[in-house]
Amino acid sequence: MLALAQRNSLCALFALCTLWACPNKPHSPSSAEDRRGSQSSSQAQRFDGASDSISDAATSERAIDAAQRDSGGSSGARRAYNVLYLTIDSLRSDVLHPRGALAAAFGEDPTSFAPTLMALARRGVTYTRAYALSSYTSMSVGGMYGGRMPGELPRDGYFFGEYRPSALMLAERLSALGAHTMAAHAHFYFRRGGSGLEQGFARWEVVPGLVRNQTTDVEVTSDRIEALIERLLGEPAVSAAADRPWFLHAHFMDPHDEYRRHRGAPAPTVARGSRANYLSEVWFTDQHIARLLAFVQQQPWAERTAIIVSADHGESFGEHGHFRHGFYLWEELVRVPWIFVVPGAAARSIDVARSHLDLAPTILDLMGFAPPSDLQGVSLRPELEGAEVPARPVWVDLPQTSDNDRWRARIDGDLSTISRGDNDGTFFVYDLRADPEQRSQLPRTDPRRAAAIERFRAERTRWRDVAPDQWRPAR
Repeated sequence: MLALAQRNSLCALFALCTLWACPNKPHSPSSAEDRRGSQSSSQAQRFDGASDSISDAATSERAIDAAQRDSGGSSGARRAYNVLYLTIDSLRSDVLHPRGALAAAFGEDPTSFAPTLMALARRGVTYTRAYALSSYTSMSVGGMYGGRMPGELPRDGYFFGEYRPSALMLAERLSALGAHTMAAHAHFYFRRGGSGLEQGFARWEVVPGLVRNQTTDVEVTSDRIEALIERLLGEPAVSAAADRPWFLHAHFMDPHDEYRRHRGAPAPTVARGSRANYLSEVWFTDQHIARLLAFVQQQPWAERTAIIVSADHGESFGEHGHFRHGFYLWEELVRVPWIFVVPGAAARSIDVARSHLDLAPTILDLMGFAPPSDLQGVSLRPELEGAEVPARPVWVDLPQTSDNDRWRARIDGDLSTISRGDNDGTFFVYDLRADPEQRSQLPRTDPRRAAAIERFRAERTRWRDVAPDQWRPAR
């Protein structure tokens, strides 16, 4: 297994350093131990995630109207790319690079546990201060797809929430513009009819036979979802349509708890316990991303494909007395890696705060479509291609659900302002440069605190929350 992993990583790294070229990659099944996963408790039950196909003809009239009204077709003479968007569940930003004065990867060498991702970061445009839209998957992915704060999207009020058909999603916009849209997932929440996130996708597939467990992820799925992605990318709609851009979003689950040690993973020198196992999960996922990228390099469309890698949220390991994710908006929960590898774009690292609110307009722009005016983010394509990078505040949103309170956060330069409650009744203000772990709030006598709260209250009026259509208060 170790030799295979090393071959896969070397193959991917070689491909990344030589313009889209890689020798034939080895394929062999993962070990039974890694594939098996543990059996769940009595809460768990099997879910058959057989292939779901959603016809482009089913795209709503409002998506077509919005595309025709706002896009005007191509965004200009710039080249249009396919977009392969990979997200990794629970991947903290500091797995790849330091967060302020903090060490990367719990004091470990990121190139040991994420060699493929580090190679991508060196080759692409990397945002070292990127923020997810929320602190758990339902809200963060919903916001990514909707191009808005999750609290602004029509939905029910449950933790494993379902978005309503009236929420206009990215895939609906792309399908209405003629793009081919695909998604691959590896968690029961993404089953068709369970989340509402499948709206507009021509191909929406979930790894079959998953355990349904609402408290943890008992599966090991990187091998299965990687094979699923290859199958989607090998379909005629991708290979035979050079003049029709495609978008594929795939979500790797394995760094999500339960954390497991994987055979062949490097031994940590500092991290212990759950942190060590978490890094092993990151390494395992990284190996399968290496395999996927090796496959991509061999395809005729590789040179016209942009690759984006990020995460839906981070992960806590006891910081602020919290473990895993959700429920709060601390930095370790919402700060994520964000890497763009765009053909022709020079590699660089950007240390300015950016938000996944910009994801939908950026993807549209990369695919050759003018971002519509109703999206709240802005396209990052100009700065990906070398333009100036203006500083601007970013927001993170955690609407109240059946399981959590209402939280919002605003990050402006080095200041992080977090509110709790529907009426922003409690504020926490931190200087992230002096206090990257958010251990001590700014004192009430510090004029920066009052100014940050004032700006928070003034700017929050731009967000128009939508009340859930089903509701029960948090327990």
